[in-house]
Amino acid sequence: MKKSVIIILFAVGFILLFLSFLNINETLKNIFIGLGTNIIGIVVTVLFVQRIIDKQDKINEKNEEKDKIIRFSRFMTIMIRRYTALFAQITIPMSKFPKDKTPVLKTEFDFEDMKDLHKPCLLMSEGWKSAISTFYKQEKKLKDYMLRMLENIGFKYYPEIQKTLTDFIENSEAYDVSSAIINNETDKKIIDTISTCFNDNQKEKWVEKFDSNDLHSNFMFNYVILYKLLKIEASLLIGYEREIEKIE
Repeated sequence: MKKSVIIILFAVGFILLFLSFLNINETLKNIFIGLGTNIIGIVVTVLFVQRIIDKQDKINEKNEEKDKIIRFSRFMTIMIRRYTALFAQITIPMSKFPKDKTPVLKTEFDFEDMKDLHKPCLLMSEGWKSAISTFYKQEKKLKDYMLRMLENIGFKYYPEIQKTLTDFIENSEAYDVSSAIINNETDKKIIDTISTCFNDNQKEKWVEKFDSNDLHSNFMFNYVILYKLLKIEASLLIGYEREIEKIE
């Protein structure tokens, strides 16, 4: 029932009750009282029933959104798992890479741990492509799928998941240095220089130089940006999985 109709009916009901208190004959007074109380009673009943219906509609709407998120998340989990495997290959040196353990996302790793990112990917399905080029390919697939989620789900009841997805996409785009990094692979001398720079991190302290604005015209500038982005993305994906666990 429309709000304007409810207000009018309430007003009519109260007017009839008010008229019943005037100096009129008893029969008319009883008619006014009966009509007034009946109208007000009907309105109160309608409001009560409507409130129950609205509450149930919200529950149903929330459940529908939850089910849609869970359906999307089934494939998202597979994509995150592959992202994690490739994330590990660019943040763990080959000499320390766990052969018998499934990699997990982590935000705690050192800059020099990324020194083997230009070496061949360990996934047989990727042939001889570098770990970093394969990672970027998967990162793009993950972002595209996140965009699909944002387009297909309103996130009225789970805004924290929406924020996590949006933050991932925005940070990935804002700190995208993929073209520059992949372009370095066209020159073996550059790759060798970069590898040496990673190994010299304890002495050179590339991240500290970046933070103090002393790393502009250096090969390592883009790699420090990548290093910081990886930590942000890992943190967001860990947060996403935590939020999904809450609703499953």
